[in-house]
Amino acid sequence: MPRGVEITLSTLAATSNEAAVLPLVAALDLPQHAISDGALSALLLRQSPAAAAEVLRRWDRLPQRWKTQIALRGDWIAGAIRKALLDSHDELRRIGCEAAIETRDYDALPLLVSAAIETSTAHADRAAKTALQLAELLAEELAGPRDYRIRRDPQMQRAHVLVCLEKAAESFPAHGRRELLEAFLLLTQRENAPLKRILQSPTDRTYSPLMDVLTHSSRQGIERLLLSFLEDPFAPLSALQAVVRRRDVAFLRRLLKRIGAEPAPVVRNNLRRIENVPWMRVNLALLDALGENEQPGAVQLAVSSGIPRQLAFEVVAYLLRHGTLAGRRAAAKALAQFPGPSADDLAVRTLDDEDAQVRSAVAAQLRKRDIPSSIQKLLVLLDSPHQIERETAQAELAEFRIDRFLAKFDTLAPDYRRATGRLVLQIDPETIPALRRELAASIRSQRARALAVVQLLEIAAELESELIALLDDPDQYLRVEAIHLLAAIDTPRVREALRQAALDTQPLVQNAAETALERVLRLEPIAGDSVTAVQARLRQRVGSANRQEQVDPANDLGELVSASNALDEIASAGT
Repeated sequence: MPRGVEITLSTLAATSNEAAVLPLVAALDLPQHAISDGALSALLLRQSPAAAAEVLRRWDRLPQRWKTQIALRGDWIAGAIRKALLDSHDELRRIGCEAAIETRDYDALPLLVSAAIETSTAHADRAAKTALQLAELLAEELAGPRDYRIRRDPQMQRAHVLVCLEKAAESFPAHGRRELLEAFLLLTQRENAPLKRILQSPTDRTYSPLMDVLTHSSRQGIERLLLSFLEDPFAPLSALQAVVRRRDVAFLRRLLKRIGAEPAPVVRNNLRRIENVPWMRVNLALLDALGENEQPGAVQLAVSSGIPRQLAFEVVAYLLRHGTLAGRRAAAKALAQFPGPSADDLAVRTLDDEDAQVRSAVAAQLRKRDIPSSIQKLLVLLDSPHQIERETAQAELAEFRIDRFLAKFDTLAPDYRRATGRLVLQIDPETIPALRRELAASIRSQRARALAVVQLLEIAAELESELIALLDDPDQYLRVEAIHLLAAIDTPRVREALRQAALDTQPLVQNAAETALERVLRLEPIAGDSVTAVQARLRQRVGSANRQEQVDPANDLGELVSASNALDEIASAGT
């Protein structure tokens, strides 16, 4: 742009003489873009209703970059837009509607609502559609972070226009403009008094069309309003019914994501008030369209709502068979709420699921369902490579704890002792630490009982230090029992301890120590044998003389039956 033209435009923009408007407006039509762009910028710096009116009349011919520039100064052309909307010429009113949308002139909404209600002309139809478009644009601004480059406050804009939209909603039977009803729902909030009054009055003539909009409108602002009722402690039942009547997948995905895997208490309370979810009754295949983060919400909707329990079970069963990973995990947990043979059978079949969390969730239900061989199935999980399954098995077999076993040990029959003891050793990680404490207890009966348990479970090697310490026990009989157990362990420490015990003051202890030493020394180490190998051979020889071969409780049905019988006795002792 020539320097002289630039100075001229700056002068015309700054002068207070209204006559400067005419040359600037004329410059808008010049083919030189630099000059016409400069003329528009100069006009936007002037507060001139005449200039705004002239620009608006050229609206159809303005390039989009000018419209965007004008929109940034929406207040500059707002007065001209209002005059155009009130003009008698339909073409100017059309331009006014388009400019109102382009500049987001929300203050024009009352004029548009009035035009839509009071007449039945083509302009009334256009005004209703324009009002709806403006309401949707304002709803988008309200939903997102505020753009502080725009000086107007969207919250204040909503408060300003909501009054006329409330009146339009309440007078809907008179004008029948669905667009105005949608505009009202886009900008209102769930606490709005007129909205709640309509929702709580099924006989109101606005009730049915308003429910129809809530049930079928795909506008995000209306969907947000509808979903917000889930968090309303005093939500009208009709609003909750509208939530679950919708079948459009896009809304369902938003709804179920909103519910989530762990609904908030107020959401759960509202779900309990829902007694019918039509799409679940007629088309469970909709569940296949849900994503990883949405299927858990479907589970919660089914089990937390008041729908028939059989239908809720069908939803859970469907997701256990066909669901995503998150859906199957949620369904597996929810299965615990359903008793009966069908649920029991489903729980057993779900143990073959490929996911460890799904398997552990149903494993936690096996014994509560009195499923046959549930103990055997849990025992298998104790050796699972997945920690969550091992922890579940331990929790479900919690009565097989060392403290309960010790408390009931003296009253158990020998067969029960062995089967139950092996289970305790396999299940309770505190078994060895507890026996260490028992062997060092101050009460003789506790030490004697611990020695019997160590012999029963054949775990002397794990308690070598404690058994050696018992060779100084004041009770000679306990010293003898400790020697018998140490005879199955061939280590330098044990040999030295047995030599010292052979010098004991009590003949009974001396004889036991000498016999044990003879057993240990007769087993000459083989070249290349590790200490572990020697111990293993020693245990086999000594064990075969004193005990029957160890039986794996997970594979021996007779011992499992014994353990199951002992279970009740141990549980009684714990209570």
